[in-house]
Amino acid sequence: MAKHPNKQSNRPVLPPLDVLSDVLGTVRLHGTVFGSLDLMAPWGLAAAPRDQFIFHIVARGECWLEADGGKPVHASTGDVLLLAPRIGHTLRDAPGSPARPFEQVIASLRPTDDPRAMQLVCGGFRVDDDTLLRALPRVIHTHELASDAGPWLAQTVRLLAFESSHDHPGGATVVSRVCDALFVYVIRSVLAKLPPRDASWLRGLVTPKIGDALRLMHAEPGREWTVQELAHRVGMSRSAFADQFARVTGETPLQYLIQWRVHKAASLLRAGDASISEIAAQVGYRSDVALAKAFKRALGTTPGAYRRDRQAPGGSV
Repeated sequence: MAKHPNKQSNRPVLPPLDVLSDVLGTVRLHGTVFGSLDLMAPWGLAAAPRDQFIFHIVARGECWLEADGGKPVHASTGDVLLLAPRIGHTLRDAPGSPARPFEQVIASLRPTDDPRAMQLVCGGFRVDDDTLLRALPRVIHTHELASDAGPWLAQTVRLLAFESSHDHPGGATVVSRVCDALFVYVIRSVLAKLPPRDASWLRGLVTPKIGDALRLMHAEPGREWTVQELAHRVGMSRSAFADQFARVTGETPLQYLIQWRVHKAASLLRAGDASISEIAAQVGYRSDVALAKAFKRALGTTPGAYRRDRQAPGGSV
């Protein structure tokens, strides 16, 4: 690991949600809207699994979601449904209504002013690496007033529904930015309802002391952190800190740090042309060989092969 000359950094601790912002910036979130649909009963949409997060906003009316063969879930005006990548699902006006392929329905629908029509905004979030977001529930159903973010979420939903159904100048840019905000609000609602027994870095964000440690590591991923120093910085004994960190996140502090460094390195490999040695130093490794070993253990490939695959025409970026 790279040496740091001053172990008592005077940098301020990051605000609570900066860890989330750091993660989303690293995985590079790209939001888009597939369509704003006016649906007259009876109707049904069958969506095949995709390699991206899928969202559905109930702008008006109600519907039923069935995901991966699970029990139908009822959603109504103001609700947001977010599904993890690779989950097939159906939406219907009522259980048992026939469902057609999603793409066919979008291609055949026309806007209507009929107030009886159910309004649905459908879209997706593509990320360069969804590994860090696998801590999220596979299906998220966010109600308008599910958390303190409720009023803001409601306004975001209305704005996205409006922009995606009107052809205003700059609308695509507004939709993209609002999609990003929507994703953050949905995750905030998840944070407000995380079961205590579910260990993940998400739970760490909202756990006193542990969240502080995560912010320290994200602020300076290249620093030669030790468990003792992290414990001291958050005001805990080493043993108590190590035990609580593992219970809350499911990893030891240094396991988390190594994973984060690797994902940070992967982001730099995808996005720029810095040498592997430069990237290794930036994320806390003394050499490209040290980074390669950690990278291979975490992602099953070498930094060089990863860069070639992700930057090649038609690659995963």
